[in-house]
Amino acid sequence: MQNDDQTSADGTPQEAERLITTEEAAAMLGMAANTLAKGRMEANRRHPPHVKIGRSVRYSTRDLSAFIRSRTEGGPLRNRGR
Repeated sequence: MQNDDQTSADGTPQEAERLITTEEAAAMLGMAANTLAKGRMEANRRHPPHVKIGRSVRYSTRDLSAFIRSRTEGGPLRNRGR
């Protein structure tokens, strides 16, 4: 279910989607723009999805956020029986 008011079906806020350049996406991910460009040619899931508009390449900020979340490991320290 999609809402128009920037919240998901479960009520959590969603960021507005924006298309950004390779350089902006690389800065957001903390990597070199060359790494993203090479990743586009590899066609695998180790790199975020991209959008082609004519000869321009753009990255969706929502896709980048999802890409980051999918690779997040660990979390808050948990009591390990101490």
